[in-house]
Amino acid sequence: SSSTSYPTSYDEFAVKRLNIQRDSAPFSIQSVSESISPISGSLSVQATDMVLPGRNGLSFALTRSYDSSDAQYYDKDFVRGVPYTMRYYPQLEGRLYNKTSSPNSLVSPQVGYAGNFVLDGTSYKSLVQIIGGQSTFVYYPKPNEPYIEFNNEVIDSLKSAWTYVDPNNSNSPYLLAQDMVLNGIPLSARYYPTGNVVYDRFFQSQLLDYWVYGNQVKPKQVENRFPIGKGWSWDIPYIETKD
Repeated sequence: SSSTSYPTSYDEFAVKRLNIQRDSAPFSIQSVSESISPISGSLSVQATDMVLPGRNGLSFALTRSYDSSDAQYYDKDFVRGVPYTMRYYPQLEGRLYNKTSSPNSLVSPQVGYAGNFVLDGTSYKSLVQIIGGQSTFVYYPKPNEPYIEFNNEVIDSLKSAWTYVDPNNSNSPYLLAQDMVLNGIPLSARYYPTGNVVYDRFFQSQLLDYWVYGNQVKPKQVENRFPIGKGWSWDIPYIETKD
């Protein structure tokens, strides 16, 4: 049966020889002042750099302490607030291509252009024009619903999604494209993200009626004062104030 695959006894003599205490690990490295927390599993090490002898037990030892649970680049914190609605668009840079050639050739700015997208209060659009000739607009699709923003989490995620793409490389992937015919010339307007996000300044943002929480990181203040390594600190009494 399956129960026979598990041990049914233990070495009672070996267990009794272990010096197990509730507040300390059952093992340590004796060459240094090292300990492992049985609760969190964090490693703690102390190293004394120098000792200044003093009378009546008033010697001063300069000691460094290391705690693996504190070896973080930032302090962890949380933020609380009310979310709000926002409307964001990718900042786009346009290029105009002539479709009569294969591969499509870039139209010279002296002949025609696809302008960068701009907000006009009702839409997010780009002017495409043949110099001295016909022109038209390309419209970016308006989101059906606004974004629910809090702690800049949405705009940060959009910046990661709309990363910079080189618009001068014809092989670069474009975010938006539209074909058209101006002055009898078949054209393709292609738009590439710049890595920036545009917020609709004409959009009426609204606060929602509930509270939300989010994670946040803060610089470690101690490291700014005593940059001796991640997780390391001086074992000297001090008072630390936090916001």
